[in-house]
Amino acid sequence: DLYDRFRSRIMFPLEDATGHLVGFTGRIFQGKSPLKTIKDIEAVGKYVNTPQTLVFDKSKILYGLFKTKTYLHQLEATLLVEGQMDFLMGWQAGIKNIVATSGTSLTPYHLAILKKYNSTLILGFDMDEAGERAAERSIDLALAKEFNVKILQLSQNKDLADYILDTKNSSEIKDLLNKAIPIMDFYFERAKIMGDINSLEGKKAVVSYFLPKVKKLINSLDRAFWLEKISHHVDIDIHALEDELKRITIESATLRPASPKLQRGEQGSGLIDENEPEHQYSSSATLKTILEKPRYQILGERIIAFLIKDFSFKDEVKENQKYFPEEISEILKIILLAKLPEDLELGNLQKMNLREEVIDKINELALRADYELEMLEKFNVSLKEEMNKQLSDMKQEAVKIKLKKLENDIILAEKDRNEKQVQDLIKQFGQLSKELI
Repeated sequence: DLYDRFRSRIMFPLEDATGHLVGFTGRIFQGKSPLKTIKDIEAVGKYVNTPQTLVFDKSKILYGLFKTKTYLHQLEATLLVEGQMDFLMGWQAGIKNIVATSGTSLTPYHLAILKKYNSTLILGFDMDEAGERAAERSIDLALAKEFNVKILQLSQNKDLADYILDTKNSSEIKDLLNKAIPIMDFYFERAKIMGDINSLEGKKAVVSYFLPKVKKLINSLDRAFWLEKISHHVDIDIHALEDELKRITIESATLRPASPKLQRGEQGSGLIDENEPEHQYSSSATLKTILEKPRYQILGERIIAFLIKDFSFKDEVKENQKYFPEEISEILKIILLAKLPEDLELGNLQKMNLREEVIDKINELALRADYELEMLEKFNVSLKEEMNKQLSDMKQEAVKIKLKKLENDIILAEKDRNEKQVQDLIKQFGQLSKELI
């Protein structure tokens, strides 16, 4: 017998960023009459997606992106909402720079896509206390990716679709995004209601909530600004707060979701569910990676990104293969073995039985290349010129790192009075130095 997976549901076609149909979401359609084919809505779920396939990967799809990507670039901000109805009502109301997570978890891949268009992310999620806890890791990840994060606060904790349907709000919709609150302002206002600052316990409650948010700020000037502001609010010496801040680790500064599965709202949280296998990472690790990644690794990744899009540079890259960072050598080998750029598309990569993180990294670099190529075209720089410059710079950086290591080895050998080893190392140092010329 045939079984209709999407029976009694409104169908939402899902397209990738290029407009290709890759799947569907079906939402229960229930009028006044009871459904004939579905007796227990809670048992089957209000929303059903196309099963995960080589073509459809829910963690890599943003609903509406194909329609709105031009506006994301022009308006230099992205409103991120949870469900398709939030997206459609927003679009209908004139909000063009909008995308939806379709109720799935927000992923690093989503953020890599959005980063192509702009660096301002406005979260249109429910940000009550429970919602904030669920959104915490999404916000951390976006901040680590250097997004300017803002919160869209809607009256009575409504979602965007319900807010727009309420005719009392029609006059406010046009200017809605301009009222979005920067994330630290949102946290500061929330901190104010955490305790009575006329008591010591109240001051502690306010500080305990707010300092972990300050800890995760990358910019030291931002930290100083918010430390001074909270110091003034609770009337506690800023040096005492600085001491307290030093005791906080980024791991402890990250809130865990209240429940193991994020089930806020009808369609899911639209946020990161850290219990899904593909999201077993910490924001602290992400921050550390960004802050500590050496320049030559950044250069190496940029070269690989360009190579993914243009195989004509394979010979030049092979000649300089020994200078690439060890951290990306596996990805480089995969790309050099590929015969055509099409071999690096998602479906073909998955057929190679590669690790998920390797596939994600290749996709991330491909997305980065799209943006980089746009910038080269905008500033009238040839790709060949840029590739030659990047290869030269990476080689210089790699050689300098090796020379520094040899220099340290020579010092240690001299301390041990190992004359033969000293001479061998000096010879290696001289030969390697010629590569800088």
